[in-house]
Amino acid sequence: MLKAPIAALSLAVSSLALPQAASAQEDAAVDEVTAREMAAFQKMLEIFDTSDAPPIAEEQLALARITSGKILPAGTYARMMQETFDQILAPMMGLFAMAKPADIAAATGVPEEQLYELDQEALAAAGALIDPHAEQRNKKVFEAIVPLMTEAFTEIEPVLREGMARAYARKFSAEQLREINAFFNTPAGEFYAAESFVLLADPEIMSASMQAMPVMLEKVMAKIPELEKDVEDVPPPRTLADLDVAQMQQLADLLSVDIGELERFRDSTQDEQAEE
Repeated sequence: MLKAPIAALSLAVSSLALPQAASAQEDAAVDEVTAREMAAFQKMLEIFDTSDAPPIAEEQLALARITSGKILPAGTYARMMQETFDQILAPMMGLFAMAKPADIAAATGVPEEQLYELDQEALAAAGALIDPHAEQRNKKVFEAIVPLMTEAFTEIEPVLREGMARAYARKFSAEQLREINAFFNTPAGEFYAAESFVLLADPEIMSASMQAMPVMLEKVMAKIPELEKDVEDVPPPRTLADLDVAQMQQLADLLSVDIGELERFRDSTQDEQAEE
């Protein structure tokens, strides 16, 4: 049950709100999904490949390494993870423990859309009847995943520190880096450098970010009619009914399925649309 979130080192434990029986088939499915996600992640990394970027002068890189070492000293991620858990994640555990309509629908067979008509108090009471130990389970999940994430991030700290150094070396001149490092060597500068990275997870900054979300969403929602008009002249995605025989065969080959499966799905979809 915990294999997927732990493999992904994810704190999104809401999917664990209700207990599930983990079978060998489910474990295999998780492994397959994880492998696909990792492959997709590797492809995404290619976008950020800097192997063909201009070389960096060694003197400048050496100065930048001093800078990044001050900003991300060893143990920063461990401290940040602990502070994030204590200040932000721990109070949220009760929210993660709340059963969602999808969870209750899966456990009871009641249509999910019907459950959305209930108020939060009724949903919470139903969730507590189905899974009275949700909060206890989620607490254990959090307590297990936070150290795993801390360990993983601690292992990549040197890599990130080197990446920061290379970025600083490209952004700032050698003289600017010397001035930055000189400030970081003062008591105030050293404290600022060591706290600057951790401050990104400070509740004040997180709260301000959350407060900005409704404004951003309001602006985006107001723009939707305009955006829809902008894409009116772009053809919609094709359905299987739009493909000729050669294209159907090509798609079947790409998906490693028999063309007959695609044809049956195409025909059943057309039948359903005709009935409607």
